[in-house]
Amino acid sequence: MGIRKKTNKNPPVLSHEFVIQNHADIVSCVAMVFLLGLMFEVTSKFAVLFITVQYNVTISTNGWRFAGCKLVLI
Repeated sequence: MGIRKKTNKNPPVLSHEFVIQNHADIVSCVAMVFLLGLMFEVTSKFAVLFITVQYNVTISTNGWRFAGCKLVLI
C-alpha cells in the first residue's frame, strides 16, 4: 500500500473560509462579551454605550427637519 497523504480539513484561522464556517460562533462570542460587560457595575457603563439606541438631535434649517436614530453595536 502507498503512503496516504494527510488532508487538512480545518482552514487557517484568519482565512475567509474559517469565518464562513464559524460565523455563528464568532457572533455568539461577541454577544456574550457584551452580556458579561452588563453584569458587572464597573463595565456596565461602557457596555450600555454599545448596546442602547442613540437618538440624534432634530435640527430645523430653512423649514427642513433632520432627525433619525441609529443603533450602535461596535
